[in-house]
Amino acid sequence: MQILVAGAGAAGLMAAAAAARAGAQVTVLEQMKKPGRKLLLTGSGRCNLTNLSPGLPLAYEKTNKSPSPPHRQFAGQVIRQFGAEDTLSFFEEIGVSCSAQSDLVYPRSFQAETVLKALLEELGRLRVKLKYDTKAVAVSRLKSAGKWKVNTPAWSFEADRLILACGGRAAPETGSDGSGYGLARMAGHTVTATFPALTAILTDDPDLKKAAGARTHAEVKLLLHETVLSSETGEIQWTAGGLSGIAVFQLSRIIAEHLKMNAPHLSPGPFSSSGAGKLLSPFSLRVDLVPDRTEEEITGSLQRMVLHSGGTMTRRDLLGSFTHGRVADFVDARLRRDPFDAACGEIPLIARTLKNLRFGITGLRDFSQAQVTCGGVSLGEVNPDLLESLIAPGLHFAGEILDIDGPCGGYNLQWAWSSGYVAGSAAAARR
Repeated sequence: MQILVAGAGAAGLMAAAAAARAGAQVTVLEQMKKPGRKLLLTGSGRCNLTNLSPGLPLAYEKTNKSPSPPHRQFAGQVIRQFGAEDTLSFFEEIGVSCSAQSDLVYPRSFQAETVLKALLEELGRLRVKLKYDTKAVAVSRLKSAGKWKVNTPAWSFEADRLILACGGRAAPETGSDGSGYGLARMAGHTVTATFPALTAILTDDPDLKKAAGARTHAEVKLLLHETVLSSETGEIQWTAGGLSGIAVFQLSRIIAEHLKMNAPHLSPGPFSSSGAGKLLSPFSLRVDLVPDRTEEEITGSLQRMVLHSGGTMTRRDLLGSFTHGRVADFVDARLRRDPFDAACGEIPLIARTLKNLRFGITGLRDFSQAQVTCGGVSLGEVNPDLLESLIAPGLHFAGEILDIDGPCGGYNLQWAWSSGYVAGSAAAARR
């Protein structure tokens, strides 16, 4: 059995290992000069391998209320075949000792290079052929021979089975440039609209540049009109054009899904938020800069500070006692800009603002700054038990190329490991 794998990211390398372990002769085609470039970026270079949460499969379900493909059911069927414990056993076996930090799992070296090196050594042991700087530009099925043909700029390859693991559109400098979608379409597949996810959210406040570079612990809520869709607490990073950080990234997935369902016309070509502003106008962010204190508690503290200082503390001084100095500058500028609520009073107004900063949403950062892609090859055209095409026999999919994405915290790498293993094993077993 000869198998071609297009893509040497996490999913492609796992698919190659699984297929070779099952006895297949495997060749991996990678368009970049080195493999696993996106893998090296995961977990800020520390490589969050997986997540040990008992609800792992549920995390892939979209969190908004719009109709969507059956992500939970599909991902669950795949992950049950090769889950987090299977992943840990695999990596321990090939020489990667792992360490659990709560539900998060990292290599003990806390270096993604450790994981990539072990994978490549395993592929070497299994005699997998790795061809770099070799981009798949066309695929076709040779029906008379029952084989698949892959064309590259310099050569063509044939195999009994083909696994597309080319990634999505996020972080295109790593090779995840969306070209795999074109190959899927050549094979007759539908690709849903694609949008950047796990990325920064753009906002409409002109004074936000005052807070640029600050990092604060906060609670962030995503609202549709006045209904809270989701809430995240953690570090947020302030930029000149919006908010970033893991807490914000998690909420960006919901926005991306909304765009995919309601604005597929925005998807083709490089993503731009310019056409998303009106569509996203019902959405807003509400930031609580002091999530561990109530508004009344903050008011009391501020009043005591003013009393103790003999009234010499300025509003900026008071704000700076509760948040990062740059964020205090931004909030102070906003309070100067907005009409003063005389009925509320200065101190209660400061407390209310610290607990309830509102931002309009204009869009998302583009794919160059996104961690994953929302959208991809339609799940209704793929068998979740084999990750084989229901349209073109002998074609399998693995990783981000499929319309599956998860939150931060090892979920997207686990999807790569699970889907890669299932696709590789199934491809090698099919006759």
